[in-house]
Amino acid sequence: MHLAVASLSSDVGSTGNPYFVALIAVIGAVVGATIAAITQAMTSRTSSKNQLASLKMQLEHQTQESIRQERRRAYARYLYAMYKWENVALEVYAKRYRERRKLRWSDFSDYWNEYLDSLNEVDLLASDRVSRLAHTLLKNCSDNVEV
Repeated sequence: MHLAVASLSSDVGSTGNPYFVALIAVIGAVVGATIAAITQAMTSRTSSKNQLASLKMQLEHQTQESIRQERRRAYARYLYAMYKWENVALEVYAKRYRERRKLRWSDFSDYWNEYLDSLNEVDLLASDRVSRLAHTLLKNCSDNVEV
């Protein structure tokens, strides 16, 4: 009998306090959940940073492409207006020296105004160098026409 009591007391002693075991299990679960939450938050933060960087790059690319397209359109408009103005300048020259007659300002003011409008657009979109060159061309074209 003595042996049975001794084995019974050793079984109880080896299992320990059931509250202590439950406390360790709860602490283990909380620590595991905390580690999982921290890992998920760090992964989410890194993913968000990468997505934000990607979106910024896309936006920058789209902005630059839009500016490029707008400049092309402005340059094409300017060159076309300059071409039309030069044709009018030739017409003024021909009428003035061949036919000995002057044109009225109203005969070509629309072309001049279109040329100036396109130059203003180039001024807004172009670099300083391109803008200066456009103004030099304007001066040369206007010097060619004397009404």
